[in-house]
Amino acid sequence: MECPTKVCLASVMIILIHTVMTYDIQTIMEIRQIANDETWQSRIINGYPATEGQFPYVCQLLIDKTTIVEMGIIREISLCTCSIISAKWVLTAGHCIMKTNASLEETVEYSIQCGSIYADNQDPDFTRNVSESNAFRHPNYNENTLENDVGLIYISPAFDLELNSSLLTSIPINCPPNITDFESDYLTVAGFGNIYTNDTLPTQLYWTDELEYMNKLDCENDWQFQALPNSSFCAWDYTTPASSICNGDSGCPIITPDIIQVGIGSYGANPCNALPQGFTDLANEDVCHWILKRTKKGH
Repeated sequence: MECPTKVCLASVMIILIHTVMTYDIQTIMEIRQIANDETWQSRIINGYPATEGQFPYVCQLLIDKTTIVEMGIIREISLCTCSIISAKWVLTAGHCIMKTNASLEETVEYSIQCGSIYADNQDPDFTRNVSESNAFRHPNYNENTLENDVGLIYISPAFDLELNSSLLTSIPINCPPNITDFESDYLTVAGFGNIYTNDTLPTQLYWTDELEYMNKLDCENDWQFQALPNSSFCAWDYTTPASSICNGDSGCPIITPDIIQVGIGSYGANPCNALPQGFTDLANEDVCHWILKRTKKGH
Protein backbone atom coordinates (compact mmCIF):
# COMPACT_ATOMS: atom_id res chain seq x y z
CA MET A 1 0.00 0.00 0.00
CA GLU A 2 1.78 3.14 -1.22
CA CYS A 3 1.12 6.59 0.21
CA PRO A 4 2.03 10.03 -1.14
CA THR A 5 3.67 12.88 0.80
CA LYS A 6 0.42 13.18 2.71
CA VAL A 7 0.28 10.19 5.04
CA CYS A 8 -2.59 7.86 4.23
CA LEU A 9 -3.87 6.52 7.49
CA ALA A 10 -3.89 2.76 7.06
CA SER A 11 -1.59 0.69 9.25
CA VAL A 12 0.52 -1.87 7.45
CA MET A 13 2.63 -4.80 8.65
CA ILE A 14 4.57 -6.98 6.20
CA ILE A 15 5.53 -10.51 7.20
CA LEU A 16 7.78 -12.81 5.19
CA ILE A 17 6.92 -16.44 5.84
CA HIS A 18 9.83 -18.57 4.63
CA THR A 19 7.81 -21.77 4.43
CA VAL A 20 4.87 -21.75 2.05
CA MET A 21 1.75 -22.22 4.17
CA THR A 22 -1.97 -21.57 3.82
CA TYR A 23 -3.53 -19.02 6.17
CA ASP A 24 -7.09 -18.21 7.07
CA ILE A 25 -8.01 -14.54 7.57
CA GLN A 26 -8.85 -15.34 11.20
CA THR A 27 -5.16 -15.99 11.99
CA ILE A 28 -4.62 -12.25 11.72
CA MET A 29 -5.77 -11.97 15.31
CA GLU A 30 -3.05 -14.39 16.41
CA ILE A 31 -0.42 -12.39 14.53
CA ARG A 32 -1.68 -9.22 16.16
CA GLN A 33 -0.96 -10.73 19.55
CA ILE A 34 2.76 -11.09 18.81
CA ALA A 35 3.27 -8.01 16.65
CA ASN A 36 4.71 -5.00 18.45
CA ASP A 37 5.95 -2.79 15.65
CA GLU A 38 5.75 0.97 15.29
CA THR A 39 4.61 0.55 11.69
CA TRP A 40 1.21 -0.26 13.21
CA GLN A 41 0.16 3.31 13.99
CA SER A 42 -3.51 3.65 14.62
CA ARG A 43 -6.18 5.04 16.94
CA ILE A 44 -7.67 8.39 17.77
CA ILE A 45 -4.98 10.67 19.26
CA ASN A 46 -6.01 12.40 22.51
CA GLY A 47 -9.47 10.86 22.26
CA TYR A 48 -11.71 8.82 24.52
CA PRO A 49 -12.44 5.08 24.74
CA ALA A 50 -15.84 4.30 23.28
CA THR A 51 -18.54 2.47 25.20
CA GLU A 52 -20.49 -0.49 23.82
CA GLY A 53 -23.24 0.67 21.49
CA GLN A 54 -21.93 4.23 21.21
CA PHE A 55 -20.93 3.81 17.54
CA PRO A 56 -22.80 0.71 16.31
CA TYR A 57 -22.05 1.60 12.67
CA VAL A 58 -18.23 1.68 13.04
CA CYS A 59 -16.30 -1.51 12.24
CA GLN A 60 -12.71 -2.64 12.11
CA LEU A 61 -11.41 -3.60 8.66
CA LEU A 62 -8.51 -6.04 8.31
CA ILE A 63 -6.95 -6.52 4.87
CA ASP A 64 -4.81 -9.61 4.27
CA LYS A 65 -2.75 -9.57 1.07
CA THR A 66 -0.69 -12.68 0.34
CA THR A 67 1.94 -12.97 -2.40
CA ILE A 68 3.62 -16.28 -3.17
CA VAL A 69 7.29 -15.79 -4.06
CA GLU A 70 10.18 -18.17 -4.66
CA MET A 71 11.33 -18.16 -1.04
CA GLY A 72 7.89 -18.41 0.53
CA ILE A 73 4.99 -16.05 1.20
CA ILE A 74 4.97 -12.30 1.68
CA ARG A 75 1.98 -11.40 3.77
CA GLU A 76 0.90 -7.76 4.04
CA ILE A 77 -1.68 -7.09 6.72
CA SER A 78 -3.34 -3.68 6.82
CA LEU A 79 -5.71 -2.17 9.35
CA CYS A 80 -8.43 0.36 8.52
CA THR A 81 -11.83 1.44 9.81
CA CYS A 82 -15.13 1.35 7.94
CA SER A 83 -18.76 2.32 8.47
CA ILE A 84 -21.98 0.41 7.80
CA ILE A 85 -24.15 2.37 5.36
CA SER A 86 -26.65 -0.44 4.67
CA ALA A 87 -27.14 -4.12 5.44
CA LYS A 88 -25.10 -4.97 2.32
CA TRP A 89 -22.42 -2.27 2.15
CA VAL A 90 -19.64 -0.76 4.23
CA LEU A 91 -17.86 2.46 3.30
CA THR A 92 -14.12 3.05 3.71
CA ALA A 93 -11.16 4.86 2.18
CA GLY A 94 -10.08 3.95 -1.34
CA HIS A 95 -6.51 3.31 -0.21
CA CYS A 96 -7.85 0.58 2.09
CA ILE A 97 -8.95 -1.39 -0.98
CA MET A 98 -5.92 -3.35 -2.12
CA LYS A 99 -5.61 -4.71 -5.65
CA THR A 100 -3.65 -7.75 -6.77
CA ASN A 101 -0.98 -7.67 -9.45
CA ALA A 102 -2.04 -9.83 -12.40
CA SER A 103 1.58 -10.81 -13.03
CA LEU A 104 2.02 -12.20 -9.52
CA GLU A 105 0.37 -14.99 -7.57
CA GLU A 106 -1.54 -12.84 -5.10
CA THR A 107 -4.76 -12.94 -3.11
CA VAL A 108 -6.54 -10.34 -0.99
CA GLU A 109 -9.10 -11.05 1.72
CA TYR A 110 -11.01 -8.64 3.93
CA SER A 111 -12.33 -9.21 7.43
CA ILE A 112 -15.01 -6.78 8.60
CA GLN A 113 -15.50 -6.99 12.36
CA CYS A 114 -18.48 -5.11 13.79
CA GLY A 115 -20.72 -5.15 16.83
CA SER A 116 -18.06 -4.44 19.45
CA ILE A 117 -15.71 -1.71 20.59
CA TYR A 118 -12.97 -4.33 21.04
CA ALA A 119 -10.57 -5.09 18.21
CA ASP A 120 -10.40 -8.84 18.87
CA ASN A 121 -14.15 -9.44 18.64
CA GLN A 122 -15.06 -12.11 16.08
CA ASP A 123 -18.72 -12.79 16.82
CA PRO A 124 -19.98 -14.58 13.68
CA ASP A 125 -23.20 -12.54 13.73
CA PHE A 126 -21.14 -9.36 13.37
CA THR A 127 -18.15 -10.52 11.29
CA ARG A 128 -17.87 -11.01 7.54
CA ASN A 129 -14.95 -12.30 5.49
CA VAL A 130 -14.99 -10.89 1.97
CA SER A 131 -13.02 -11.72 -1.17
CA GLU A 132 -11.32 -9.18 -3.42
CA SER A 133 -14.09 -9.46 -6.01
CA ASN A 134 -16.56 -7.79 -3.62
CA ALA A 135 -14.29 -4.84 -2.75
CA PHE A 136 -14.42 -1.72 -4.93
CA ARG A 137 -12.70 1.63 -5.05
CA HIS A 138 -13.50 4.71 -7.08
CA PRO A 139 -12.36 4.17 -10.70
CA ASN A 140 -10.64 7.58 -10.64
CA TYR A 141 -8.89 7.04 -7.32
CA ASN A 142 -5.34 8.44 -7.48
CA GLU A 143 -2.88 6.86 -5.05
CA ASN A 144 -0.45 9.76 -5.46
CA THR A 145 -2.85 12.63 -4.75
CA LEU A 146 -5.56 10.68 -2.83
CA GLU A 147 -8.18 12.19 -5.13
CA ASN A 148 -11.47 10.24 -4.91
CA ASP A 149 -10.22 8.29 -1.88
CA VAL A 150 -13.36 6.22 -1.37
CA GLY A 151 -14.07 2.49 -1.32
CA LEU A 152 -17.04 0.17 -0.85
CA ILE A 153 -17.23 -3.46 0.26
CA TYR A 154 -20.23 -5.65 -0.47
CA ILE A 155 -21.39 -7.75 2.48
CA SER A 156 -22.65 -11.30 1.92
CA PRO A 157 -24.58 -12.56 3.69
CA ALA A 158 -26.06 -9.18 4.53
CA PHE A 159 -25.92 -7.95 8.12
CA ASP A 160 -29.11 -8.41 10.10
CA LEU A 161 -29.51 -4.86 11.36
CA GLU A 162 -32.59 -5.87 13.34
CA LEU A 163 -30.73 -8.57 15.29
CA ASN A 164 -29.29 -6.19 17.85
CA SER A 165 -29.61 -2.61 16.67
CA SER A 166 -27.86 -1.28 19.76
CA LEU A 167 -24.66 -2.99 18.59
CA LEU A 168 -25.12 -3.07 14.82
CA THR A 169 -26.82 -0.45 12.68
CA SER A 170 -26.21 1.72 9.63
CA ILE A 171 -25.43 5.43 9.50
CA PRO A 172 -26.98 7.85 6.98
CA ILE A 173 -24.47 9.57 4.72
CA ASN A 174 -24.48 13.02 3.16
CA CYS A 175 -24.98 11.61 -0.34
CA PRO A 176 -26.93 12.93 -2.10
CA PRO A 177 -25.90 16.02 -0.11
CA ASN A 178 -28.68 17.43 2.04
CA ILE A 179 -26.59 19.34 4.55
CA THR A 180 -24.11 22.05 3.64
CA ASP A 181 -23.75 23.99 6.88
CA PHE A 182 -21.78 21.53 9.04
CA GLU A 183 -18.85 23.97 8.83
CA SER A 184 -20.07 25.53 12.07
CA ASP A 185 -20.47 22.22 13.94
CA TYR A 186 -18.11 20.24 16.09
CA LEU A 187 -17.50 16.99 14.26
CA THR A 188 -16.98 13.51 15.70
CA VAL A 189 -14.63 10.80 14.47
CA ALA A 190 -14.29 7.23 15.74
CA GLY A 191 -11.76 4.63 14.68
CA PHE A 192 -9.66 1.62 15.58
CA GLY A 193 -6.29 3.36 15.77
CA ASN A 194 -3.48 4.29 18.27
CA ILE A 195 -3.67 6.82 21.07
CA TYR A 196 -0.04 7.72 20.31
CA THR A 197 1.66 8.20 16.93
CA ASN A 198 4.03 5.27 17.45
CA ASP A 199 1.78 3.13 19.63
CA THR A 200 1.37 -0.63 19.34
CA LEU A 201 -1.65 -2.56 18.10
CA PRO A 202 -5.09 -1.14 18.87
CA THR A 203 -7.36 -2.94 21.29
CA GLN A 204 -10.41 -0.70 21.39
CA LEU A 205 -12.43 1.88 19.48
CA TYR A 206 -11.59 5.50 20.35
CA TRP A 207 -13.34 8.75 19.45
CA THR A 208 -13.19 12.52 19.71
CA ASP A 209 -15.79 15.24 19.12
CA GLU A 210 -13.42 18.20 19.03
CA LEU A 211 -12.81 18.52 15.28
CA GLU A 212 -13.96 21.59 13.36
CA TYR A 213 -14.30 22.12 9.63
CA MET A 214 -11.35 24.10 8.22
CA ASN A 215 -11.26 26.40 5.22
CA LYS A 216 -9.38 24.72 2.33
CA LEU A 217 -7.04 27.68 1.80
CA ASP A 218 -6.11 27.75 5.49
CA CYS A 219 -5.56 24.00 5.39
CA GLU A 220 -3.29 24.22 2.35
CA ASN A 221 -1.40 27.00 4.11
CA ASP A 222 -0.79 24.72 7.11
CA TRP A 223 0.31 22.00 4.67
CA GLN A 224 2.75 24.55 3.17
CA PHE A 225 0.59 24.98 0.10
CA GLN A 226 0.58 21.36 -0.93
CA ALA A 227 -2.27 20.81 -3.36
CA LEU A 228 -4.92 18.94 -1.41
CA PRO A 229 -7.46 16.67 -3.14
CA ASN A 230 -10.44 18.52 -4.60
CA SER A 231 -12.62 15.70 -3.32
CA SER A 232 -11.60 16.29 0.31
CA PHE A 233 -12.12 18.75 3.14
CA CYS A 234 -10.02 19.42 6.22
CA ALA A 235 -10.87 19.33 9.92
CA TRP A 236 -8.79 20.34 12.91
CA ASP A 237 -8.93 20.35 16.69
CA TYR A 238 -8.02 23.86 17.80
CA THR A 239 -7.64 22.85 21.46
CA THR A 240 -4.39 21.81 23.14
CA PRO A 241 -3.39 19.03 23.07
CA ALA A 242 -5.10 18.49 19.74
CA SER A 243 -7.02 15.29 19.04
CA SER A 244 -6.80 13.73 15.59
CA ILE A 245 -7.19 10.62 13.52
CA CYS A 246 -4.08 8.53 12.90
CA ASN A 247 -2.91 5.45 10.98
CA GLY A 248 -5.51 2.71 11.18
CA ASP A 249 -8.28 5.29 11.26
CA SER A 250 -8.30 5.36 7.45
CA GLY A 251 -11.89 4.94 6.33
CA CYS A 252 -13.38 6.13 9.62
CA PRO A 253 -16.54 8.24 9.51
CA ILE A 254 -16.57 11.92 10.42
CA ILE A 255 -20.01 12.68 11.80
CA THR A 256 -22.21 15.71 12.46
CA PRO A 257 -24.08 16.19 15.76
CA ASP A 258 -27.19 14.89 13.95
CA ILE A 259 -25.38 11.56 13.30
CA ILE A 260 -24.86 12.00 9.56
CA GLN A 261 -21.59 10.89 8.03
CA VAL A 262 -20.15 13.73 5.94
CA GLY A 263 -16.69 12.34 5.21
CA ILE A 264 -14.19 9.46 5.29
CA GLY A 265 -10.82 9.52 7.05
CA SER A 266 -8.20 9.87 4.32
CA TYR A 267 -4.89 11.57 5.20
CA GLY A 268 -2.90 13.25 7.92
CA ALA A 269 0.61 14.09 9.04
CA ASN A 270 3.32 12.44 11.11
CA PRO A 271 3.08 13.08 14.07
CA CYS A 272 -0.60 12.48 13.58
CA ASN A 273 -1.89 15.64 15.26
CA ALA A 274 0.75 17.97 13.79
CA LEU A 275 -1.44 19.21 10.92
CA PRO A 276 -5.13 19.30 9.96
CA GLN A 277 -6.56 15.98 8.80
CA GLY A 278 -8.14 15.32 5.43
CA PHE A 279 -11.48 13.63 4.82
CA THR A 280 -13.03 12.49 1.55
CA ASP A 281 -16.10 14.69 1.09
CA LEU A 282 -19.25 12.61 0.59
CA ALA A 283 -20.99 15.64 -0.90
CA ASN A 284 -18.39 15.82 -3.68
CA GLU A 285 -20.17 15.19 -6.98
CA ASP A 286 -17.76 12.55 -8.30
CA VAL A 287 -17.59 10.73 -4.97
CA CYS A 288 -21.34 10.73 -4.34
CA HIS A 289 -22.24 9.76 -7.90
CA TRP A 290 -19.98 6.74 -7.73
CA ILE A 291 -21.31 5.61 -4.33
CA LEU A 292 -24.91 5.79 -5.54
CA LYS A 293 -24.11 4.05 -8.83
CA ARG A 294 -22.03 1.29 -7.24
CA THR A 295 -24.47 0.47 -4.44
CA LYS A 296 -27.40 0.47 -6.85
CA LYS A 297 -25.56 -1.83 -9.25
CA GLY A 298 -24.71 -4.31 -6.51
CA HIS A 299 -21.69 -6.54 -6.52
